[in-house]
Amino acid sequence: MNRCRIGLLSIYSPLKQSVRFEDRRVNQVHKRGSMLQKLIVNKDKKKNWHASILANKPTSKNVFEKVHNPSRRENVLNSVFIKNITDVLSTGEVVPEILGYGVEITGVKVSPCCRILNVYWRIPPHYYEASEEITEVLTIKAPKVRSELISRNVIGRVPRIFFVRDISNARSSALEEAMQKIDFGPKDNPDIVPDDSFLKDIYSFKTPKMEKVEEKASESDIPKKSNSVPQNPTDMKSNVFGLQHDILMDRVITSKKKSKLPTPP
Repeated sequence: MNRCRIGLLSIYSPLKQSVRFEDRRVNQVHKRGSMLQKLIVNKDKKKNWHASILANKPTSKNVFEKVHNPSRRENVLNSVFIKNITDVLSTGEVVPEILGYGVEITGVKVSPCCRILNVYWRIPPHYYEASEEITEVLTIKAPKVRSELISRNVIGRVPRIFFVRDISNARSSALEEAMQKIDFGPKDNPDIVPDDSFLKDIYSFKTPKMEKVEEKASESDIPKKSNSVPQNPTDMKSNVFGLQHDILMDRVITSKKKSKLPTPP
């Protein structure tokens, strides 16, 4: 009997060990799943710092809908960055290659997460030929500008800087330059007498026949005064239905006159 028990124990012991190992494995998977679920749900308010960025994600494809309005913090950072970057570039110590080209910083825009900083720049129209060279230089020197801002302790964490050419201002300046080159003719000068010979050539195509027709049409529009005496209207017919009405009326009138005469005593 003891031998049988020992044999059964030797059979069931590896089964128990395998069951225990599987239980431990299931528990580990369950713990990992619960940890991942906590990270995804992120119920802790202290760690939910990026919720505002996710909330600004556009849900509509409407072009005219305002997706993001810069906060007060972003406006303050933009003003601080534009001031310090302008100072760094104006000294010429970090980027001496752009001196003499009249590079102007028109604006900056920091991302909501404060990781990217776009710096918008422009140059005068007469330096447009060197725009590609300036773009390449600013792209290469952007990390040095960032390190200079870090050394100045502008903020605790300076975002990555990207120099972007301001195309809208470039187009407006190009339009102004083109308008200045347009020739609008001579200015008003009282000493200069205009030559009207070209106007005579324009109106010389009229033929004499057309002029005569126009004169006749103008004369026909004006009423002419006639010196002739107006004719008396013709007498109306008095023999309607074969009766001489004028003779009958004369007889009636004479009979009335006779009746009005006084009778002799």
